Amino acid sequence: MPDITEIEKEILTEALSGNRFRARKLTTLMSLIGASEQDCRTLLLAIGARGVRLSNDIEGWGLISRNPVNQPAPNPVEENTEL
Repeated sequence: MPDITEIEKEILTEALSGNRFRARKLTTLMSLIGASEQDCRTLLLAIGARGVRLSNDIEGWGLISRNPVNQPAPNPVEENTEL
């Protein structure tokens, strides 16, 4: 039986790797894997993601490989839209 944590990491990596979004809302990522805020943040760090601020000061996350720390975070987006 596959390890649940590894499955969650795969889902998060896939959600942050697509061409449609550079960063996604924490709430979206939490709902994809059914995790609490803290558990989701821990898994995001484990896959090499970093936190960013989206429009209206919404917490978002994106892969460091796509959102390097030494570059500005993704531009703010319209409400209900993710990068």
